[in-house]
Amino acid sequence: MPVPAAARHGSHILEKAADPALENNQGYVISSYSAHTRSTIGLALVRRGSERHGEEVQIWNGLRGEFMRGRVCNRNFFDPDNTKLNVEYG
Repeated sequence: MPVPAAARHGSHILEKAADPALENNQGYVISSYSAHTRSTIGLALVRRGSERHGEEVQIWNGLRGEFMRGRVCNRNFFDPDNTKLNVEYG
């Protein structure tokens, strides 16, 4: 089963209106597929990421000339209240 198109590993995170150049690099994609959810979920290291939740960014792969839009979100967006992990041990 092919993986849907997603930001590629190593793609650079740029501010929304920034020119595509390494001087404007704000971070990079470290993972783009979740085996747990079986879907594309981009994980990136972003400069001041925890201060930028909700900000729209561009994702740029200079080697392939690819651009995507992205949004910085809380790394715990899937189950923020940990309700899925609330298990009693007995």
